[in-house]
Amino acid sequence: MENIGELLALTTALCWTMTSMLFSEAGRRIGSLNLNLIRLILAMGIFMTFLGLTGQPVVPYNASAQLWMYLSLSGLVGFVFGDLFLFRAFVLIGARLSMLVYSSVPVITLFLGWIFLRETIGAEEFLGIVLTLTGIATVVLFRAPAPHEPDPAEIIHRKKRFTQGILFGFLGAVGQAGGLIIARFGAGTEFSAFGATQIRVIAGIVGFSLIFLFTRRFKNFFSSIRNYRAMVLVAAGAFFGPFLGVSLGLRAAQLTTAGIAATLMAITPVLIIPPSVILYKEKITPLEILGTFVTLAGVAILV
Repeated sequence: MENIGELLALTTALCWTMTSMLFSEAGRRIGSLNLNLIRLILAMGIFMTFLGLTGQPVVPYNASAQLWMYLSLSGLVGFVFGDLFLFRAFVLIGARLSMLVYSSVPVITLFLGWIFLRETIGAEEFLGIVLTLTGIATVVLFRAPAPHEPDPAEIIHRKKRFTQGILFGFLGAVGQAGGLIIARFGAGTEFSAFGATQIRVIAGIVGFSLIFLFTRRFKNFFSSIRNYRAMVLVAAGAFFGPFLGVSLGLRAAQLTTAGIAATLMAITPVLIIPPSVILYKEKITPLEILGTFVTLAGVAILV
């Protein structure tokens, strides 16, 4: 089937749309740091179940030491470094601006792919990437603002949070792009995307566990587990995110260039508009509609 990599990248974007909504609700209940570790632990259980049912090793011990090294590094860069900063950016500047900065992932991925993977793209593909990123930026930048005016006494504090949030959002984008490139480089195009992602998840669990150990937050972590509703949301998010979404995203990068895959996966801010309108009654501006059509035009060129 032609363009299977591009179609998998679009499926990944759908998975991340569902995951972002599920994790957003869960994060309000148990906090972003607890959410990060719990989602990876649950994803690990899903991986072991899936691999066992499909007759594969529940842990990819058949992977070489070099593969483990590259994919573990990818997990630390993507899941720990990238997500740690991205989740913090959401807290500091909100989802709208965070996603605007995070939309730089495809550009960073293209740059890193050119340097480390020697990937190149044609003029038509470049046009598709430009249109897609332009549409995403339009949608995210011109979202209808919330009816809230900041307290003048908090202006200085808000400026500091804004600066930190922009920086953290960019670092989150660097982590996501770097993790994808390292995983693509380590796994090549043949090794199982699910097995590769499982190794990345294991590294992420180790990384976040060390953070909890050094910051002495395990007591709060165990209390979060008792929040049943949050656990249901995290479990669903772990399935569509670290398990299915990340695995399909890596497979997409194996079947097409990493830059194109990252661009298509970055349309999540556009895809999240319909459920936001239906579930949260958010208003859509004319520029958001325009941005949506520009994004879809770019996707059509890439696919």
